[in-house]
Formats: sequence, structure tokens, C-alpha cells
Amino acid sequence: MLIFTRMAAVRAYGPYMAGAPIERFHALRIEFKKLRYTVEFFREVLGEEAKVAINQFKKIQDHLGI
Repeated sequence: MLIFTRMAAVRAYGPYMAGAPIERFHALRIEFKKLRYTVEFFREVLGEEAKVAINQFKKIQDHLGI
């Protein structure tokens, strides 16, 4: 449930990113960080797919990097 809550927080930014100020990108980066840490906590239970997702979240954070 917690992972879905974190994912919903990330997805909520979707409609508001076109032309968004830099502060919104930073806020989105923080939400990805929370999601990544949550998935890392459950990594052993989630298996190999979690590792792939974590790496993708890191890349997105780097891309958003502020």
C-alpha cells in the first residue's frame, strides 16, 4: 500500500509539469526519492524487479537533479 501511495504522489505531478517552474521539478525529484527509498526498503521481498525500478528512479532523479 505504501508503494502505491508514493507512486500516486509522483504521478500527481503529471498534468502540472508542462512549463513548470524549477521548484516543481525539485518537488517531483523529492517525491521520486521517497518512492525510491520505499522500494529499497522492500527490495528483498520484491525481488529483481525492484532493483530495476530503483535504478530507473535514480536515473530520473539525476535527470531532474537540482
